Amino acid sequence: MQDIHLNSLPRRSWALTVLTLLLASVLAGPMSHAQSTQGSILGTVKDAKGALVADALVTLTSGTEGTVRTTTTSSTGLYQFSNVVAGTYSVEVTANGFEKWAASNVALTVRQELHLDAALSVGTVQQEVTVNGESVSAIQTDSPTISGTFTADDVTNLPVNTRASFSGTSAYNILGVLPGVQADGSGFSLQGALPYQTDVTVDGVTVRDPGGSSNLPDAFPSSESINEIRADGSLNSAEYGQPGQVVVTTKGGSNQLHGAGFWYYQSSAFDAIAYTYPTTKVKPSSHGNTFGGSLGGPVVIPHLYNGHNRSFFYGAYEGWRFPNQTTEFAKVPSTLMKQGDFSKYVSDTFTGSLVNPTTGENLGTSVPSALINPIAANILKTFYPDPNIGDPTAYTDDGNNNWEKNVDQSRHSDQFDIRGDQYFGSNQKFLLWGRFTWKNIAQNSYSLLSLPSNTGTDQNRVLKIDGSYTIKPSLINDASFGFTRRQYTQSNSFNGKAWTTGAGWVGLQNLFYNGIPEVDFNNIQSLNADRLDQPSKSFTYDYNDVLIWSKGRHTFKFGFNAQTVEAYSTLGFNGSDNYGTYSFNKSK
Repeated sequence: MQDIHLNSLPRRSWALTVLTLLLASVLAGPMSHAQSTQGSILGTVKDAKGALVADALVTLTSGTEGTVRTTTTSSTGLYQFSNVVAGTYSVEVTANGFEKWAASNVALTVRQELHLDAALSVGTVQQEVTVNGESVSAIQTDSPTISGTFTADDVTNLPVNTRASFSGTSAYNILGVLPGVQADGSGFSLQGALPYQTDVTVDGVTVRDPGGSSNLPDAFPSSESINEIRADGSLNSAEYGQPGQVVVTTKGGSNQLHGAGFWYYQSSAFDAIAYTYPTTKVKPSSHGNTFGGSLGGPVVIPHLYNGHNRSFFYGAYEGWRFPNQTTEFAKVPSTLMKQGDFSKYVSDTFTGSLVNPTTGENLGTSVPSALINPIAANILKTFYPDPNIGDPTAYTDDGNNNWEKNVDQSRHSDQFDIRGDQYFGSNQKFLLWGRFTWKNIAQNSYSLLSLPSNTGTDQNRVLKIDGSYTIKPSLINDASFGFTRRQYTQSNSFNGKAWTTGAGWVGLQNLFYNGIPEVDFNNIQSLNADRLDQPSKSFTYDYNDVLIWSKGRHTFKFGFNAQTVEAYSTLGFNGSDNYGTYSFNKSK
């Protein structure tokens, strides 16, 4: 590819080159789209007779942070506040010769374009007309998009078990009850779109797994930290690149110090008796505990710094402990069969005599020890436990399991969410904020038969840093950087490579990972643990810049979004791959 040097091009060619690059950034495809989470408040100011009022002063005040923004109406009576954080606000309008008009408790949701018109009455500024923002319609008549929104209270009160759950604490499951969302085998469908056609972002950073079309559930913040969830489906704005988009925003601090604590508990003591009773007489033990708390408010250092109205912090911790057992069943060879004795072997196709397949010799019901391969004997000794259901010396080829075990499947997680917001200058000239989510999950899982349990380590890290600069009330630039990083490793303490080479297997090459050979049978449990160590990672880095220009009744947005992704996972081709796969037919 030929290099382009802008300083060597004529001015017209330089301009065309820049325009081409801008268009390329806009049309680069579904992976390049803006990640806006903010809304806007706009309206028209008129007098009692409907005449437009120009140069009226409009003041927007945050009910939680106390921050203030001002603007004036245009010659056509229009005003607009762009890039406004979702929350509760008050709006005041003053103009010479008119009473002050004010609206309180004006609620703005994520990505909402809220219209709030003011009607001024003739009088003095000392007189005031106040309306309650709760009467303001939340219906967006200017947008055809079908959307649904959940508030922080909805997230807490909805009948979705995201705490003390046996499956973890991810708030991702809440998306399944959003209006227009249907469960799908690979995720969920939003208003009829295919799962991969819906992008899910948290504070504008995608949580999609670059290794596939699914999302990363544990990249979500704690339920305690979620401020709002919004889903946009049919006729979604082209600004966002996908037919459907789910936007999640997190809580920040406010002028009031506020904290909360929680504890949720579930126990298997309240579970029903297992359906396999009386075969299974002991219920697997399960106890789920989720605990944590949150704290947010202004940054205040006594006698040194007062951060009311400009500096805020928020932090949350969520811990999950799930000591758990699960019952596993299998069909394993009897104690006599492992010694070569088939005198108690019962099968419809077994005539009562064993035949040497090489010589045709009739062996009766026993295989001489000299004919038992030492590798086969080692497999049975190392991996196959003795039956513990029924007579351990007898084997009936009926498909019923003869071995069971309550195995450890305990899991636990720790999660931290931290956020800070800092305003600089008057009239919210510059806002800098950032959020970091840290979550580690450790889990044990059943491997196979006598193998030790697998140990899984799941590490999730999500960062968002955003800077919003108000060049003037009608021109705002917002730049951000974020990443979503997940690393998962499943490992097993059994040294498969050392066992395989020590047992005498020959012809195997390049055993660069921990595994064991696969041995398949028709009627007993196959030895198919295969890879014992399985690492994977999914990294996404997001770069975004948007320039918002309000002109009259129109809003123009210019910008770019770039993402870099990195992902890898283990890939198998056949059975245990380099360790070999061996299959044995049904005995006759």
